[in-house]
Amino acid sequence: MKSTAFLQTQGLAIDLDMVKSRNATKRRADQPTTASSSTKKPRLEPPVIPEIIEHHDHLLYSAVGRRWRGLDNIENLVVFGDSTTRFGHCTTWLGHLLQSLVTSGKSRKQHVQAYNYAAPGHTVEDDLSDQLEKFFEQFPRKKGTQSEPSLDPSKTLCVLWLGINDCGRTEADDLEEIIEKLFEDGLDELYTKAGARNFLLINVPPKDRCPAALRLSTDLSKRYKTWNELLQSRAKIFASDSAQISVFLFSAYEVVSAVLDDPEKFGFQEDDVTEQGGAIWMDDLHMTSEVHAIVAERIEVALRARGV
Repeated sequence: MKSTAFLQTQGLAIDLDMVKSRNATKRRADQPTTASSSTKKPRLEPPVIPEIIEHHDHLLYSAVGRRWRGLDNIENLVVFGDSTTRFGHCTTWLGHLLQSLVTSGKSRKQHVQAYNYAAPGHTVEDDLSDQLEKFFEQFPRKKGTQSEPSLDPSKTLCVLWLGINDCGRTEADDLEEIIEKLFEDGLDELYTKAGARNFLLINVPPKDRCPAALRLSTDLSKRYKTWNELLQSRAKIFASDSAQISVFLFSAYEVVSAVLDDPEKFGFQEDDVTEQGGAIWMDDLHMTSEVHAIVAERIEVALRARGV
């Protein structure tokens, strides 16, 4: 059952995505972003990463398969998502992660390419299949079990961060079908047709606490919590299908909640928690580059902890 109340808010956010992206440098989704030491750094000052969360890498689930050889071995990031990953001029978590990968560890000796198929406003229900088609246009599907994949499975990490917009327009009781679509049409297809073996899933952050959601009478928290619970359950099933599969489920929900619960520990102010256009929310829905930097740092820590 669709929620028309939040559809209106989401619609405004999607329009804002388009407006802010209109003057941005155009890059086709099938063109890689190459991280190197010359990559433009974000304009904002780096946020504070407090030691209070150093003990916890925010991986809700991890299954390390035979093709995972550590983060420093990864040369290709294949990313599917929404405006959390691609949003106008904002340096999202992906840009921060790429920048870090070429300035730390063995990655300094190599280029790391990101094939970013994310687009503002996209959902699993309506758009994931289109993102996958764009990927397969560039990297053709395998023909039979004996054919070699276009990208080396051991050097490729497929990242899927979707669901925010699905939760925004769908009641909690109807999300299970969309989660099934994420795995059956997404991860299963990447596994069988692209030869992908390493997967990073990122759950949805607490967008019920963004300025846009706070203006609504509808409580959206159940939707995000339901999505995250279903995602974790289904990830475990997917990982059990093969000893070659590596699945990492990262909790953006935990990281962003930590920022909102105690903003001063991260260098923010109490007012930033609910302020539109402040240091945490760049508008009424989207997180600032400073928050994305925190998410990226946590992702890197989590994946490095699963080295070999």
